[in-house]
Amino acid sequence: IVVIHNGVEWEERKEDFIRRPDSRGRVLKCLGRRAFNYHFLFIGNGYKRKGLVYLLQGLKMLSFKKAHLLVVGKEKNIPYYMQVAKKLGLEKRVTFFGPRSNTTEFYQIADSLVIPSIYDPFANVTVEALSMGLYVISSPYNGGKEVLSKGSGTVIADLKNPKLFAKALSKGMERPKTWA
Repeated sequence: IVVIHNGVEWEERKEDFIRRPDSRGRVLKCLGRRAFNYHFLFIGNGYKRKGLVYLLQGLKMLSFKKAHLLVVGKEKNIPYYMQVAKKLGLEKRVTFFGPRSNTTEFYQIADSLVIPSIYDPFANVTVEALSMGLYVISSPYNGGKEVLSKGSGTVIADLKNPKLFAKALSKGMERPKTWA
């Protein structure tokens, strides 16, 4: 048996990748966001299965407070997750955008993608983020972790341990997105 991993149509994304440095400030302004020092991106439908609560708990433990989380995707109960963020004191560090048909602008402004899935055979956002130059912080339950290398991403040791989650986030922050 040979496993053939999901891929990305590079030719379709190439211009968005190249324009990223020029687009970042404009996109941040359009989305009503200030230029924080570091932007984490979470994209997923069904926030419970995608592990958003674990991400919020890990973000709370992160010592660097100028990091911001962009949350994109379909969810039946977004107000619940907004309330969780508020209870954790993160309401100014997390922005919920809901479902979007085009997520390219989020990949352009983000520094890393966080995909803390409780179960995901292979999250397509993993390779989409890599194609846009993002560092990927993955759960051990995302089949996409198989395509990560030491320099392109890390795997969260334990989703339910906020300190270990924060450690994975910190590791991502050591690798901000650059042209290289």
